[in-house]
Amino acid sequence: MSNLEIPTEQLEQIEIDAWADLYEAAGTLKDNPCGISIHREEPYVAMSVAGFDVLALNRIIGWGEGPQRSAYNLRKIINIFRQAGVVRIFLQLHPSLVDADAGETLRETGFTYYNNWVKLYRKAEPLTGVKSDLRVEETGPERADDFARVLLEGFEWDRRLRPWMGSVVGRPNWHLYLAFDGDRPVATGAFYRSGEYAWVDMAATLADCRGRGAQAVLMQRRIADAIKLGCKYLVVETAEETPERESPSYRNMLRYGFQVAYLRPNFLYQF
Repeated sequence: MSNLEIPTEQLEQIEIDAWADLYEAAGTLKDNPCGISIHREEPYVAMSVAGFDVLALNRIIGWGEGPQRSAYNLRKIINIFRQAGVVRIFLQLHPSLVDADAGETLRETGFTYYNNWVKLYRKAEPLTGVKSDLRVEETGPERADDFARVLLEGFEWDRRLRPWMGSVVGRPNWHLYLAFDGDRPVATGAFYRSGEYAWVDMAATLADCRGRGAQAVLMQRRIADAIKLGCKYLVVETAEETPERESPSYRNMLRYGFQVAYLRPNFLYQF
C-alpha cells in the first residue's frame, strides 16, 4: 500500500457507510419518484436508482466476504436490481477478495470485468499553496437546493434527483460546501465523517467556472474542517488513469497530497 499503515477495510467501510446514509436520506422525502432504494446485508450494500443508467448510482459495494459470498446470494441481489428496473449494475470488489472463487461466482452470475477505480488517502494535514478567486461556505439547510442544483448540473445528472441530493444537507456526519463566484454558487464538495476518517466526494463544478481552482479551494476547506473535527485521514476514490483514458480527478487528488492505496476492480452486469 505505502509506508502509511491503514487497514484497507476501513478505507472501504467509510465509503460504504457514506453511500448507505445518502440512500437512507431518500427515506426522509415525501415522494420517491426516482425509485431510490437500498438493500444492506452486512458486509455489503446494494444501491439503486430506477430508470437512471448511472453506474455510480446503481452498484454493489462490500460484497465478496462472509456467508454472502455465493452465487445464490448474488443472484438474489441481481433480482433486487431487476425488480427496481435498473439497466446495469456496477459491482466493486476489494482487491483482497479477488480470487478464483470470486471470479467463478461473478462469471457464473453474468458479471464481466469492466475497469478499475483507484482508492486514495492522505493524512489530515493542511493543504497549502491553493489559489482561487472563489470563496467557500459550508452549506446549511437554507442552501440545500442550491447545493443539489449545482451538483446535478456539474455532473450532468437528471434534475429529478434534486430533492434527494438536497436531503443530505443537515444530516449527522455530513459536511457540505459551496464555492461562490460573487453571490453565485458554482461548485460543490462534501465530506462524511466516521471516527478518524473523512470520506470526500460530491465534487462538481459548473462548466463555465472550471479552471478557476474551485475544487482545490473546496478541498482545502474540507481538509481544514476535518482536522478540527479530529480526523486523521481523508479517503477518496476516482477513476483509474490509463493510456486510453485520462482521469483529471485522479491527477487532482495526487496534487492535493493523496496517495494510492489500491486499485479496485469493477464488474458489470447488464440486463
